Amino acid sequence: MIEKALIVSGGIVVLLTGLLILQKKKVVFWISFILTFLPLPYLTRYFDIEGPINFGWVNFFALAAIGVVISVFKVRKMYIPKSMLILYFGVLLVSAMSMVLNRSNIFSLIFAQRNYIMLFAYFAVFRLVLDTYNKDEIMGFVANLGLASSFMAIFQRFVFVIALQIGSGDMVTGLFIDDGAFLYFQLISMCIVFVYWLKDHELPHLILQKPIAFFTMFMTLAVANNKAGLVLVILVMGLALIKMGPAMIIKHIGKIAVGIVAFMVILTIYEGYHNAAYGESADDNTYAENITDPAFWFSYLVGDGTDESRFSKSGSLKRGAAVVFAYQQIQKSPAHYFFGRGPGSTAQTSFAGATNFLDKLYPNWKVGRTSMSFFIAETGMLGMLINVIFVISLFFWRPPGVRREPSRFTITRQVFIILTIIYLFYENMYMLPVWALTIVVMIYPTYPKEVYQSSKQHKSVPEMEPHEKKELTISEYQI
Repeated sequence: MIEKALIVSGGIVVLLTGLLILQKKKVVFWISFILTFLPLPYLTRYFDIEGPINFGWVNFFALAAIGVVISVFKVRKMYIPKSMLILYFGVLLVSAMSMVLNRSNIFSLIFAQRNYIMLFAYFAVFRLVLDTYNKDEIMGFVANLGLASSFMAIFQRFVFVIALQIGSGDMVTGLFIDDGAFLYFQLISMCIVFVYWLKDHELPHLILQKPIAFFTMFMTLAVANNKAGLVLVILVMGLALIKMGPAMIIKHIGKIAVGIVAFMVILTIYEGYHNAAYGESADDNTYAENITDPAFWFSYLVGDGTDESRFSKSGSLKRGAAVVFAYQQIQKSPAHYFFGRGPGSTAQTSFAGATNFLDKLYPNWKVGRTSMSFFIAETGMLGMLINVIFVISLFFWRPPGVRREPSRFTITRQVFIILTIIYLFYENMYMLPVWALTIVVMIYPTYPKEVYQSSKQHKSVPEMEPHEKKELTISEYQI
């Protein structure tokens, strides 16, 4: 399977390289961009369609290779924050120490680094179109993909689940393979549209009006019936409002009131799903009662203290229980405490280079089901700390050469980082390409494409009108 994936990936790379030679930058960008969202793994998971290749590996190998091709043949200077490179060097160093300590091999190290490889590949792809698309346009593309995922989720609910009855609500995952990734991307897309809507700023290329787009994605959370969906959407939109300030809240109180009404409608839909799934007996709590009950969340995430309660119905560890179990696994020695049980030790894969001994020892437990349990088990407390700092550092990141970043970019980036930190305990987004993609989107240069085009031609930033004048430079990005 891996060999076939490499062959297909090689074909894609040859195609994209030819397009680069022909100066088809936009085509290369869109092929690379859309590769992330093609829901072909969904067919394998829910319909048992075993193709001749593993599309997930095609995605990885193709994007990694095209990142190298772009870096070597098309652009020589990458626009990557230097702090990010320094922190990644720390991640790589700890992973290498863990590899040596646990007598793993270099293939397991590369396997465990695959999403950082994707991250740098996306930097290369986005660097290719720096003089083609500005940041507002990139945000519009992301919002449109959020809408596409919404439409797909609606189709999955009403066609696959209700009409054809070929599966459960777990099949409602939009363009992604599971509902956790679907919810994550929907929240990011909703935040972008929400901020641009309240800021009265144009969101280029958006296929629907901003309020319609926002409420379409909002209503889709009810269609997907994700338990944490409403809690996280309240958190994300609440954080966005707090970042905007009280004056903006007062100015848009009418829009916020409509949002509250929409929330109540969605809560009613959730209640319907909840009652249909769990019954309406006196012993059962409603959905609203559950999401406001700390005991429910502790049981949902960790269990009630018994060994059996640590596991979900599928047989895997619950999210919080996975973090606790991962921590227990590094108690073997001080070296394991700091450096973990080795890169690739939690992997559920047949990839020859992955040791995945924890997965073999505890089959179907999914020790690495959250990013936090994954970091702790594979790279210990030191690796976990550096990986978390890597994410947190982006909250305080400021675009170089810009005296003041437009608030719509700052708000969306900082809310995105808070959501990502929460998700460290909820899902293992680290292993999904969308994690790498959204990080690159959030720190895409904020200056307009016209400034970059002029700086390429004149080797300096052009003079701007007094109302536009900012201290703009691109040199601080260059590596």
